[in-house]
Amino acid sequence: MNPLTDKRPRYLFVDALRGIAAVAVMFHHLLHSTVLEPALRHILPAVLQHVATYGAMGVQIFFVISGFVIAHSLARVDPTLPAIGHFILRRQLRLDPPYWASIILILFLAGAERMIPSLTWRPMPTPAGVFANAFYFQNILHITPISEVAWTLCLEIQFYLAFIGVLALGRAAVRGHWRPDRVPTFVWIAVGGFGIASLKWNLRPAIGTTWLGAYWCYFAVGVLICWALSHRMPRPVVDVVLAAMVAATIWRHSPQLIAGCATALAIYGVGLLGRLSTWFSARPLQWLGAISYSLYLVHLPILSVVMRGGYKLTHDNRVAALGWMFLAAALSLIAAYFFHRFIERPSMNLASSLSRNPQPAKVESATIEPPDVEMQAAL
Repeated sequence: MNPLTDKRPRYLFVDALRGIAAVAVMFHHLLHSTVLEPALRHILPAVLQHVATYGAMGVQIFFVISGFVIAHSLARVDPTLPAIGHFILRRQLRLDPPYWASIILILFLAGAERMIPSLTWRPMPTPAGVFANAFYFQNILHITPISEVAWTLCLEIQFYLAFIGVLALGRAAVRGHWRPDRVPTFVWIAVGGFGIASLKWNLRPAIGTTWLGAYWCYFAVGVLICWALSHRMPRPVVDVVLAAMVAATIWRHSPQLIAGCATALAIYGVGLLGRLSTWFSARPLQWLGAISYSLYLVHLPILSVVMRGGYKLTHDNRVAALGWMFLAAALSLIAAYFFHRFIERPSMNLASSLSRNPQPAKVESATIEPPDVEMQAAL
């Protein structure tokens, strides 16, 4: 078994899932967040309408992937205060510039619409509202969101801050003797235990949920899968949590839990086969994975403008509504590509330039391999 090194290929399977999740969310909004929905429901087959409805479950896919990625990113970090600060800085350099740019785009489009007669528009946010949105406080302060999809980003920030806090407590519990090849018992009990407990609140978590409780189970199972596959935690731990999620899914018939369980089981199963770096490697899927964050941020304002403008021109014409739908999807993908290339990628490069951990943990025997098959990654 090879130790972890800095040269690790990507988990292509996980990247593809990320792209699929972003497209699913976009497809959901193409039907459910547009004035053309009545016309589209008359022309779209029932099966596509169901797919669009359940496309919202892409959020659960993102949360499971996020737990997996964050756990992998922190695999060799000794969670001291400087190392934690360094990680947070890099993470925010990765997330913030694209998010801020999407806020600017939304405000620009809103301002432009105010200049067009007969269009309805919502009030512009106050400077305090813009500030709260820019730093992910809109959920907590109950301020109107500028980006309607950003509630998930607010939860993502809570996820990794809570996770870092648990790691820091775990380090204190082992009196500073942190080992990258072994997760302290306290840590995996806390992550997994709260993951099971959060299933209690997951029956019908509302969009715009303020706190992480109802969604922690998805993030937690992603974390535990990463630890189990890298042999840093007993594998039965993740088996227990997955079994609890499956049981809750059967009991509650929750589409959200179905999506979360399916994602977790897929990553875990493909990981055990040692194929995370090879499966779903098709270029279109990888391209969607690369632009997934940008697509998630920009698709809703783009399609909203296109679909509302289309309605003004063709009203309830069903064939025209389908054409506007395809145009909105295409323009969203094009906008996401340029957003990724000129905003997201430079921010990623900036974060990567700070990638050297100021206090790396000593790597003794940490591996990230399933039984008999190497599984490497750089997420």
